[in-house]
Parts: sequence; C-alpha cells; structure tokens
Amino acid sequence: MWRLLLIGVLIICLAWAAPYDPLKTNTSNQLQAPSAAHPFGTDILGRDVLSRFLHGGQQTLLSASAAALIAIIPSTGLAFVAAGDTRLQRIQLLILQALLAIPNLLLALVILTVLGRSEVSATVAVGLGQIPVFTLVIRAAILGVQSEGYIESARAAGANPLWLATRHVFPNLIPTLATYGAVTFSYCLMNSAALNFLGMGGELGKPEWGVMLAEGRAVFRAAPWVALPPGIAITALIWSINRWAVAQRGFR
Repeated sequence: MWRLLLIGVLIICLAWAAPYDPLKTNTSNQLQAPSAAHPFGTDILGRDVLSRFLHGGQQTLLSASAAALIAIIPSTGLAFVAAGDTRLQRIQLLILQALLAIPNLLLALVILTVLGRSEVSATVAVGLGQIPVFTLVIRAAILGVQSEGYIESARAAGANPLWLATRHVFPNLIPTLATYGAVTFSYCLMNSAALNFLGMGGELGKPEWGVMLAEGRAVFRAAPWVALPPGIAITALIWSINRWAVAQRGFR
C-alpha cells in the first residue's frame, strides 16, 4: 500500500518538473513522434504530451482522491445509522439498495446534470455516486463485528451504543475501510476520467488523463503516443490498487 501511495505522491509532485507549459500550443509541431525534445511526442495542437501527462496525472489523482473522501466519510456515518433494525433504518436500507441498481457512472451523470458542468461538480458527482455501494459494504462489516461475542458481552455489561461503536466496532472496521476505500478510489479514478473523456468534467482542453484520451482517440491511428500514456497509467493504477485489495485478508 505504501508503494502505491508513494507512486501517487510522485505523480502529483512530478507536475512541477514538466518541461513545457501543458497549455501552450505550437501548430508547427503538430503530431511529432517521440524525440529528445519531446519524449512523449506532441498532440494535434503541438502541445508537449509529457507535460500534459504529468499535469494531467496531478489533476486526475487529486480529483479522484477528493471524490473518494466525499464517498467514504458520509458513507461510514450512514452505515452506522443503517446497521439497526428499526422501520426508519429499513427504509434507509431500501433506498440504498434501490440506488445500488443504478450504475455508478450513470448516477454520477445524473448528479452532474443537476449540479451543472464544472470540475468541482464532477468531483462531487463521482463521490456521491459511490455512496450507496460503500455504505452497504461497511454496513455488512458493522453487522459482522456486532455479532461477535465480545460485543454481546460488553452490551450485557451495560455499555452504551456510542461507547461500543467508538471503542469496539469502529477500530475493527479499519481494515475494511482501508481496503474498500482503495477500491472506491479506483472507481473514482475511472469514473472521473470517464466524465472528462465525455467532456462533462469542466474546461475542455485542460491537462487531464480523460481529456487526453478523448483528444488522442481522434488521431490514434496517426499518433498513438497521444493516448497511450494516460491509458496505460489509468489501467496500471487501477490494476495495482485492485490487486492489493484482493490480496488483503479482509477482502478475499
């Protein structure tokens, strides 16, 4: 996990080492193949692909991280609320299960339509789209912890629900929160890039991996180097995160 975090921090920090302005165009350098001056080549507007890739990585990872936090923090609270068996909690569970039937990206698109197109709205929409599934996963983990014998013993000894939740239940949820939080981050990364690929993420032409994929699609046969770096980076990151999550004991 620390290796993945280190790679993410490195990608974010490397944006400051970009050799060119990622927004500067040069029509005389259109679609140049990788060279010493431009290691990743140039795109259809003559912009340096390496510089756009580095700045795009910073933008994509920060947006995905913010979206993951938007999903994780309220979902954890909702999971504790939904872990009981009252009528209100059963209604809440039914609503979450109904939302679970809607694909995450489609739910994000609906939210984005309501909020309006912008970078902030796209981040919020992606995060909110992950809340139903994250809440249900954490709720299942809470119910599993609550069924343990030591919880029953503490309850029989007179422990109040808040004390049980903070001293016994939540500490035992940390492995699940970390593991599925990483999976949620990978979903946020993919959906954030997808929204930008569709042109729903705010300013067009900005250095962002999803935007670079959309720009590279139009010239892929003539200049595959425009789309390959962000495509490979997104695939490698999501694969690495999910591989780590599957390897964890609490998520097998």
